[in-house]
Amino acid sequence: MSTEPIHVVASFIPKPGKLSEFFEAVKPVVQHLEKEIPGVHHVYCFQTKTHDNKDQITFIEKFANAQTLQTHHDSRLFLDMIAKLEDLIEFSDVKSGSLVLGFENRC
Repeated sequence: MSTEPIHVVASFIPKPGKLSEFFEAVKPVVQHLEKEIPGVHHVYCFQTKTHDNKDQITFIEKFANAQTLQTHHDSRLFLDMIAKLEDLIEFSDVKSGSLVLGFENRC
């Protein structure tokens, strides 16, 4: 397994009227990542609108390595969240990889 940091970008379009439920489903997982899983550098999300004015939520995540990401994916909270999201989203796209260009943490 890779020992390099893993970056994740996960985008979701909740079904109409399901935005609050979407956030209720993901919030416990974000809190778990912050407090319980070592090696999670950051997790945050922002909200935009698609070209057809639908809400889009995009998460930016960084994990110390592939094992840390796998620990997250194996957690009961994550698996429960995925099951809940099936009824709450109409689209998702998740990509992960290593940094290949640019810089981080510039002050």
